[in-house]
Amino acid sequence: MGAVISSLGMIGISSVYAQEQVDPAYKPGNPIYDKWDRFYKIEQSQPQEAEKILVELSKLTPTDIKVWKSLTYLQIRLEKRKEALQSLRQARNLAPQDDTLKLQEAYLLNQQKKDREALVLFKELSSSSDPEIAAKATQAVKNLSGGEVKPYFRDIYFAPSYESRYDDVIFPLKMRYGKNIDNGRAQ
Repeated sequence: MGAVISSLGMIGISSVYAQEQVDPAYKPGNPIYDKWDRFYKIEQSQPQEAEKILVELSKLTPTDIKVWKSLTYLQIRLEKRKEALQSLRQARNLAPQDDTLKLQEAYLLNQQKKDREALVLFKELSSSSDPEIAAKATQAVKNLSGGEVKPYFRDIYFAPSYESRYDDVIFPLKMRYGKNIDNGRAQ
């Protein structure tokens, strides 16, 4: 179930977004400007170090959504999904109406196999004013809802068998009852 939505892909927003909107008051020599400058220079070659810079920036400018968005997408690249979710939630606190952030949170929850939480967000996003986000969310709702596995299963079926010593075919009625384990992957 966790990979059900992988065909939809991740939203690809790079830190270039943040680069375009740096506050004009930040000029060379300003510690915030210098940290952003260093971040952009090492982001591709030294992502671990770039993450440390963004964490420092988050402490200096905790209400700057660009910091949280950049940190989120860098942590996703580094496959630090739990940390990315925390950063993303900080960004969502600053911009609660941003459907792109909400969609990304739903994807991260889905990747962490928190499908019920993800489904709630996807359902909310199904009525998004952005048609692309609404379409992705609607598809995700279908993917997550359609295959919901019940905790128990039961079957009644015929299993014909041939008994050679009697030269006879037997049609017994069989029943099965059990518990689904690991979200239906094992019984």
